Amino acid sequence: MKHKNTTKINKVQQTATKEKKPLLLPVLPILFVITYLWAAWYFGDVLRMARERSFWVASTEQMEFLLSQEFGGLWYVGRLLMTLFRYPWIGALLPATMITWCTWCIGYGLRLTARWRWIQYLPAGLYFAWLAYEGVNNFFENESGKILGIPFCATVILTTWAIMIASFSRKKSPAILGIPKDETAWQNRLQVLMLVLVFGTHVAIDKIWRPYTRVIASMNVSMLNSDWQGMMETARENADLSYRPIAANYAIALVNTNQICERLYDIRLDYDAMYIHNRSNEGIVVELSLYQEDCDYYAGFIQTCIHHAMERITMIGPNVHSMELLTKCALMTGEWEVAKKYLRILKDVPFEKEFVEKYSAYVGKPESVNADKEMAFIRQLEPIHDSFENNYQQPVFLGYNAALTEGRSRNALMNSLAVNMYSKSMPAFMMRTQPLEGTIPPENVADALCLMSAKDPDILRRFPNLQFRHQKLANTLTEMKPYMKDRPAFARELFPKYKGYYTYYYFFGNLKATRKKPSNEGSSTAGVN
Repeated sequence: MKHKNTTKINKVQQTATKEKKPLLLPVLPILFVITYLWAAWYFGDVLRMARERSFWVASTEQMEFLLSQEFGGLWYVGRLLMTLFRYPWIGALLPATMITWCTWCIGYGLRLTARWRWIQYLPAGLYFAWLAYEGVNNFFENESGKILGIPFCATVILTTWAIMIASFSRKKSPAILGIPKDETAWQNRLQVLMLVLVFGTHVAIDKIWRPYTRVIASMNVSMLNSDWQGMMETARENADLSYRPIAANYAIALVNTNQICERLYDIRLDYDAMYIHNRSNEGIVVELSLYQEDCDYYAGFIQTCIHHAMERITMIGPNVHSMELLTKCALMTGEWEVAKKYLRILKDVPFEKEFVEKYSAYVGKPESVNADKEMAFIRQLEPIHDSFENNYQQPVFLGYNAALTEGRSRNALMNSLAVNMYSKSMPAFMMRTQPLEGTIPPENVADALCLMSAKDPDILRRFPNLQFRHQKLANTLTEMKPYMKDRPAFARELFPKYKGYYTYYYFFGNLKATRKKPSNEGSSTAGVN
């Protein structure tokens, strides 16, 4: 009887022991999965743009500009690997594999016991923190080959080290895919905590100090796909972020959807300064070349786009994006041999076959160029006079001459109207409203006309449909009156309430004193610009 009871007690104890067995997680496989998701989704657009702003061909002769530099061979390999980010969900396999393998090699090479195994995750943390810190420099004026060249170099060195150790050691190596048998629950959880810190630090730097990086990259990727709706949604979802490249990309999307006079003021336009590595902002918009060639192209400034794209290639080397723009510009100007030159170069760039085949069919065929939807739209915006570039004025991000008085289409004139509204150049704005007399103007234009009618009542005669908007204007001015004495101080506070309303922008938007400076910047130079 006693024996039976003892047996039952033992069975109960064994069952309890099994139930209390702590849950252990395979940390290295988790690192692989998270890194893959980070590279394919969270940071995927940034890495995609790093690829687009880079250049790689197999010919060492064509890559001499890179190979002749210090560590040029390593950056050559890094750029080759970056070409896979033409498709981030494929390219993401590279950093996920290399980072996971390097992490294991560090633990194995240092002979880390389970107690100290959390240390092996520190290099990965430094890598992710560095990429977050670089921000837009990951795809702007930085060597793109470093992004994957550094982990590739680490992979080669650490693999060699691990092989050498394995050749002279009989000690069993810790598991890569499974859970090492020597780990306790506490030791396992400490490694999981390190993973949280590794990616948490990256996200913190990205969200707090570089909040614009992924937004700009996402809008640029949408631009590559002509996804204008996606660009606008991204800008509006981040309407409180005020940076020139975001405004530039947003304006491009609005131009392509004929909404520039209607929706421009849905985002803040005060322009906090961006951190650009090794550059300071002393009277110069340092990020200008990040978006200037795109603004020129979609504004119809073909010759200006060629100028800035060539300038960019000359200053920082060839890149896929600029060459594609130059190809399109050459086709629109009928420079067939020039277009063929760029197409021959792009033919050797991995994953550019579709682009080359499409535009090669346009060479020598002006009717095909004119029939292309994108190019046909841009041709409508092309300046009539060749002297246009000589009179090129701000704002650059809209890409339109504030002095434009005639254009090839109504869209061109509406864009000029939008520039003067943005610049708060009201006399020039009023001159461009004549074609709208007798019509119902876009909402923002109507609000600007209401503002001007206080000085010129004759505007109400020319635009009788404005009468019903006067009460809204009067109420708004009454509400804003307490804040007028210190407009820069209240600009951000009032934005959520008056977002999209031109009257708010006229009095509170794009003010020099509202602009914030990064740590590397000297004096502030913002304004209506």
